[in-house]
Amino acid sequence: MTGSLEAPGGSREHWHTQLYRATGDDVGVERPIFTGDVFDEIEIALPGAKTKPRRLIVLTHPCSMRVDGVNLQKRLLVAVVQDRAIATTDWPADGHYDLMPLPDLTSPDSNEAADFLNVAIVESKNLDAAKRIATLELAGLNLMQQRFVHQLTRVVVPTVDIAEATLPLFEEVDIVEDWIMTAAGRNLTMAEAAEECHNWLRTEDGGLTRQALLSDPQSRSRIRREASIAATDGI
Repeated sequence: MTGSLEAPGGSREHWHTQLYRATGDDVGVERPIFTGDVFDEIEIALPGAKTKPRRLIVLTHPCSMRVDGVNLQKRLLVAVVQDRAIATTDWPADGHYDLMPLPDLTSPDSNEAADFLNVAIVESKNLDAAKRIATLELAGLNLMQQRFVHQLTRVVVPTVDIAEATLPLFEEVDIVEDWIMTAAGRNLTMAEAAEECHNWLRTEDGGLTRQALLSDPQSRSRIRREASIAATDGI
């Protein structure tokens, strides 16, 4: 498929809420690491470059970033995030295909981008949640994945198709985050709460696991509601 890459709607002042779920101090440590998370000051070596702290964004797809639904793979694919003044007032839908713009990431009027030509493998143990400075909104995540797929294949996959595969995973990580925050009232650690939520989601409900039911638009609201109750009361 050919055609222009998609862009967030409206002018730049409207992009932030479309691209980012949270930035800066609004990023909670309870949220499991996910595709599109941006980390600062992560020590990493790049080919032909010295090891030093860098700003990175996670590229590994959420389907393949965990070995058991809870624990991260030992290594994840990341791209370097750096200053690139490409998204000032117009989103580059027809250019800069090797970049994912991240405007206003660290401050109003900042211009940064993820560089798909500057990628590396990072040890997941080095991705300290305290150093996470941004998480992407679903729309921002899908725009990033569209640009990354296009960079690799020169095929434009509509974000609505990407969303069909991404939304259940995004819903799941939202549920886990909420569960961790709620279960703190029962004195569970984040690791304990994540494991409890993992077990609840993988329990069958009417012949399918609750995790599988997140792929059904008719079931998502119920699963989220029941998850909130289970996180409060325990299982």
